[in-house]
This record gives sequence, structure tokens and C-alpha cells, in this order.
Amino acid sequence: MVKKDISNKKINLYIGLKTQNNKRLNKHKVLRLLSKEFIKVGVSGFNISFIYGYWNYKSEKSILLSFFNTFGLKEEDLIKIIKKLNKELNQECILLEYQENPFSFI
Repeated sequence: MVKKDISNKKINLYIGLKTQNNKRLNKHKVLRLLSKEFIKVGVSGFNISFIYGYWNYKSEKSILLSFFNTFGLKEEDLIKIIKKLNKELNQECILLEYQENPFSFI
């Protein structure tokens, strides 16, 4: 994998609230895990949205975690977090999206 510079990019993670075995995840436990993992690497500000998504032709409640990477987070560290979340939440996969958006903190 070629390392990308992800500074100042908008990062979106889409995480289903069901396991691979179709068991529901407790959204409060998932939020605590997300907060712990991202705060641990210095991401001190992010947004969480609850959305509906589709995976394998089935709808499921999902979480969208978004932030602008002004925290110096490196791609390899982000990938490590995603792999850990993937394992702990028993997900088939977690969708990672990078966006280049102009932004300002006002």
C-alpha cells in the first residue's frame, strides 16, 4: 500500500451496527470504543451521525464518523485503528473515505 498524505482531508468511516453474524451491536458501546481509539491518537474532535446503510442487500443501522484531519494523524495509524475496530466489532469491513474539501474553523 502506498502511503498517502491525509493531512487536512475529511475522513469518513462507515461502520455497521451489526456483526458479521447479524447480531446487533450496542451503539453506546461502539461510541465508547470509537471515542477511546480516536482520542488515544490525538483526534480530539469528530462527529458521529446515525444513518441507515445497506450491506449484502440488507439494511442496517450504521454510524458515520467524520473529521477533518488537522491532528497530524498518519494513514498507517488510521488503518491500524480501523483494523482493530473491524476485529473488535466483528465487521466484514469498514468503509474508509477520504475527501478533499475546503474548510475553515470560524
